[in-house]
Formats: sequence, C-alpha cells, structure tokens
Amino acid sequence: MKLSKLISIQLKNNFSFKRFFGFDIKKNKAKAILIGLAIIYALGATVGSFGYMFFDLGGMLKEINQTHLLISFATVYALAFSMITVLLRASGYLFYYKDYDILAPLPIHSRKLFLAKLAVLLTMIYVVNFIIALPIMFSYFYWEGFNLLSLVIYIIGFILIPLIPTIVMSLLSLGISLFTSKLRYSKIINLVIMVAVFIGIMGLSTSLSSTTVNPLTGQLDL
Repeated sequence: MKLSKLISIQLKNNFSFKRFFGFDIKKNKAKAILIGLAIIYALGATVGSFGYMFFDLGGMLKEINQTHLLISFATVYALAFSMITVLLRASGYLFYYKDYDILAPLPIHSRKLFLAKLAVLLTMIYVVNFIIALPIMFSYFYWEGFNLLSLVIYIIGFILIPLIPTIVMSLLSLGISLFTSKLRYSKIINLVIMVAVFIGIMGLSTSLSSTTVNPLTGQLDL
C-alpha cells in the first residue's frame, strides 16, 4: 500500500463525520444539521472573540511600536498546543496504538504505518495551530503592513516550530511508556505520570515567567 493511500485512510478514520458526531449523518440528517450549526457557531464565536482581542491588542502594540509581540504570541500558542497534544496522544497513537490487532496482519511495513500515523498527528496539530494563529497574524499584517518576505518567514516558522515539541514530547512520551509498560496497572501509572509532567511543565513556565518585569510579555520572554 502506498504511503499516500495509507495517510488518506488514517485521515478518514480519524476525522470522519461519523467519528465527530457519533452517528451516521445519512440516517440522521436533521440531527447532524443541528449539531453542525452548533459547532459552527461555537467555532465562529471562539475565533471571533479571540480575533477581536488580538486585533485590539495589535492596535495598542502599534502605538508603542511593539507589533512584533503578536508573532511571539502565535509562536507560544503553537508550541504549547503541540506539546500538550503530543504528550497526551503520542504514546497511545504512535507507539501503542489501539488498532494494532487489525493493522499488524496486513502487509504494511511498520515504518510506513508509523509515518502515516505521524502525518495524521501533525495534520491535526497544523490545522489547530492555523486556526489559532490566523486571527493573530491577521492583526499583525493589518497593523504592521503586508510584505511577501514576512509571509514567507511566517510560513517557514509555522511549518518548523511545531516539529520541535513534537520530537521532544514524542521521545518523552515513549520513555514514560517504556518505563511503565512492565509495571502493574501500567495504563493508570502512565496517565498519572503524563499529567504530572504536564503540570510540571506548566508550573515551570509560570514560575520562570513570573520573574520578568513586564507581566504582558512574561510568557513571551520565556
């Protein structure tokens, strides 16, 4: 099986309407429409309020010639979401996937299967990061002015920045899973350690950023 075909199947399996809604939309069209409208409203309200906040912040930063801080916000959110997602999902999705019994007998090389699952995980990270960064970068380009070089640099950063926490958190998640795999109640212990690591990272981030003078740029300075 070609890698592209395997990725397509994995994407369909993970992001199908049936998986999101929990039922066959062809058999429950009215219910699907209502739930779909609710999701669109919730997403629009969230992105709209998020965008308005950063658009207003961009205007204030423009007055003090600090518009570049908007890029820092987009970077921090991309790193944070990537870290959280990979830490909580890498173990069960990349290394100890639940559909192993179904996929193992098939004539698919393990490396190809791993790459397909990694591609799907990165797709989810990139899509969410794009939704988060879109209103921030709109505010930046609106107040700072659009130029092609800035857009190219942003695209390169958008692609490369999530790879750093993906690599680090995947190795950390794998290490924790290997450590707990031979223990009794390994799944529970693994979950507790994952949560503890997450809380530790957030606590360290907060404690280090609290030492900065400017509370607005505390996380950004870190």
